[in-house]
Amino acid sequence: MQQVLGNVYQSKITEFKGKLKQCLSSTALLEEENKTFRNKLLEWIDRWKKVNAKKNQYKKSKKSILSTNQLLLDRIEKQNTKIVRLKAKLAEARRVVSLHNRI
Repeated sequence: MQQVLGNVYQSKITEFKGKLKQCLSSTALLEEENKTFRNKLLEWIDRWKKVNAKKNQYKKSKKSILSTNQLLLDRIEKQNTKIVRLKAKLAEARRVVSLHNRI
């Protein structure tokens, strides 16, 4: 009877050892997968940070360009106004000169 129980226990121990080995190998495999996933995730985060930095730099550059363009447009408008005034003065001076020549 004791031998039968010993055999049953021995077979259960052998069965549990097999399951333990299976679990250990599964654990090692899962740990490796976790490391791989973690590395890929960290790489993705780094890429995202770089792209985000480039996007922010692009926004700053765009804002600067728009500001510069607005300043240039304002200057052009002022210059055009001066040109119109000078043309008006020139036209008036020509009229005055032609009136003096007639007299």
